[in-house]
Amino acid sequence: MNFEKSVVLITKYSKDEGAEGLVLNQPISVDNIEDLGEIGQFTNEFYLGGPVDRDHLFYLHNIPQLLPGSERIMDDLYFGGSATDLIDLIQIGSVPKSAIRFFVGISGWYPGQLENELIENVWFVVSPFAKQSILEWKYNNLWEKIVSSMGEPYSLYLNGPSNPEFN
Repeated sequence: MNFEKSVVLITKYSKDEGAEGLVLNQPISVDNIEDLGEIGQFTNEFYLGGPVDRDHLFYLHNIPQLLPGSERIMDDLYFGGSATDLIDLIQIGSVPKSAIRFFVGISGWYPGQLENELIENVWFVVSPFAKQSILEWKYNNLWEKIVSSMGEPYSLYLNGPSNPEFN
């Protein structure tokens, strides 16, 4: 997976266990969506969360009161929770599409890897992430919108070539 111009939300971090996150701005088509059962009938909007564990579906949501086991990420944003309860809620129509976003796969870093990548300036860190709910964001130009909001000197990244050696 190429992380170029990816927006990644860190969902779990431990100095001893490493980090996990979801790429927010890479929409994908899911072949055989009917294999996803109720979820495939509920939505056809999926994102590539990362290169790890691509045979699993992950989700962000703002309905923790309905999904036991949800992990709070920030403000009104939660990760995971009971998949059985989620299916039941979808079946009875109790989950608005705007309340949840699905990801195929996840991104992962072994202990110390993300810290080293930050030292090497592989990633830009933006915190707080945004005032608007991540669930409301559209993927179109998300990276560009975030980088342009960071001001100078980051505007160079917006207009420069992907690989400066090709300039």
